[in-house]
Amino acid sequence: MNVDINFIIGENIRVLRKQLGLSQEKLAEYSHLSTNFISRLEHTNHQNISIQKLDQIAHALKYQHFSAINRR
Repeated sequence: MNVDINFIIGENIRVLRKQLGLSQEKLAEYSHLSTNFISRLEHTNHQNISIQKLDQIAHALKYQHFSAINRR
């Protein structure tokens, strides 16, 4: 089974963000990224993410960056 890692990362970030009660706008603000980038990351599998940006989001979500790539 070929699972797209971008989809897994985006879905996990969306789930964690919602669990924390954060809007995409607040996550973007806390991670110093654009709301558009967060939206594309969560809703498409065409948005690539660098380790640096993943780390920024992880810090905003208070998670280690590798937890975002675990399959649920």
